[in-house]
Amino acid sequence: MVDDVRQLTLADAGDLRYEFARIDIVNLVNSAIQRYTLRLEKAQISVQKILPHEPLFVHAGVVRLTQVISNLLENSIRYTNSPGQLRCSVTSSHHLVEISIEDSAPGVPPHTHALLFDRLYRVDQARSRAHGGSGLGLSICRALVAAHHGEIDAMPSDIGGLKIVIRLPLIK
Repeated sequence: MVDDVRQLTLADAGDLRYEFARIDIVNLVNSAIQRYTLRLEKAQISVQKILPHEPLFVHAGVVRLTQVISNLLENSIRYTNSPGQLRCSVTSSHHLVEISIEDSAPGVPPHTHALLFDRLYRVDQARSRAHGGSGLGLSICRALVAAHHGEIDAMPSDIGGLKIVIRLPLIK
């Protein structure tokens, strides 16, 4: 938790290190999912990837953006009932790329979606340190996405759980 607080403080102050480069977000998301394949299988969570065949480029820090995707995958593993589902997609429109990570039940009450990114906010006691989280992960994600000139939102998932959507500026 100390490291999470430190990271969030550095992110808020603009003092986290980023090595921005032109990266293929499709490859980054696919690689992150690949690293979690065994853990997802062990948790009995099936994965559906909806990824374009062509690369989509963003100006991003690979380490920090991978940290965001990894945090979201960790949350799905921790909080999705077994057997469960995980759907990851990457789409683009106009000048944005949209990364969507959604899981099956349980979801969260509708009035709590915006609160999920607040520091130390937990929906209920089931989402506690007993599951290994600090309550800062989504706050860190919001700060990291903002540093990439993007947005992150939470909403109900079509498959019964939580859907997190990240929007980042697309580059050529």
